[in-house]
Amino acid sequence: MKVSENFSLVEFVSQPVWNQFHESALWFIDPRLITSVEWLRKMLKVPLVCNNWHSGGTFQNRGFRPQGSPNFKPFSQHSFGRALDLSSPEMPHKDVYKWVLDNQDLILANTSFTTVEDIQAAPTWLHLDLRSRPGAKELLIVKP
Repeated sequence: MKVSENFSLVEFVSQPVWNQFHESALWFIDPRLITSVEWLRKMLKVPLVCNNWHSGGTFQNRGFRPQGSPNFKPFSQHSFGRALDLSSPEMPHKDVYKWVLDNQDLILANTSFTTVEDIQAAPTWLHLDLRSRPGAKELLIVKP
């Protein structure tokens, strides 16, 4: 099920969630997450990968994480369907991270992203989330 021009719902959920809920798994994803990552993908002009289990890849817990899934934390933005871990097969991780930091004004003006995980804590992926930060003037960089 396509949820935007470049993303399908299976990219936001794990295989067990998809197998249980199919298209109803959309209930668990904040719609702002979809529009925000679609905007980012268009700006970067490179593919972005969240979950790829559906195409034979190994990623399946980089989006929504329900209770009982690997890396589940009760108050993580992933558990609310408001976070993604991304990578690109065409752009080095450090370059994606740098682009995000260099373009915070654009991101805050055009997406619902408010938070990015520090590259030291996320050495091979880009974590972005939509946690509530009314009036934020810059992205929050977290070091969990």
